Amino acid sequence: MLTGLNPFSVASHFLLSVGLIAVAQNLLTRAQEFEDRPIVNRVHVLVVRAIQFQLWLGLLVIVLGTLVTGSGPHAGDSAEVARMPFDPRIISWIHADVVVLFCGLAIGLYVALVALDAPRDITRYARLLILICILQGVLGYTQYFTGLPWALVLFHVVGACLLWIVTLRLYLSRNTRGS
Repeated sequence: MLTGLNPFSVASHFLLSVGLIAVAQNLLTRAQEFEDRPIVNRVHVLVVRAIQFQLWLGLLVIVLGTLVTGSGPHAGDSAEVARMPFDPRIISWIHADVVVLFCGLAIGLYVALVALDAPRDITRYARLLILICILQGVLGYTQYFTGLPWALVLFHVVGACLLWIVTLRLYLSRNTRGS
């Protein structure tokens, strides 16, 4: 309340939370590994590169999502709060375009993982990522075309966190130090 829910402080807080989720997921994964073993890719190196790109694209999707929210009617707790200086419609389109790229890459990764007979956990993360993309897409477009009801926005933010967690799990499962 000290900042009046200023959209820049809210976005910063959310992005900090996204970073903390990444640290927690990394710690969980690394705690289950053996330090004295070499790192081994569990999938083809080209798939590893695509998974790495998926991670960075996912982060871009989340950053753009905070810009959409900060530019729209839910930015701040009053009409007097200065919203982010983006046209809400244009920043929403940019966000949606990057999301389409993200979802397309998720589908491509899933097809590649199945074709290469990748380990089941990696394939499962890719399949779950596609499912979350579909649900997020439905939520995103529904909220956009229904005037951004706050409950849908809330579910979309929760979905963004789930999308980030699964993206991280996919990324972290690409290699291992063995068990």
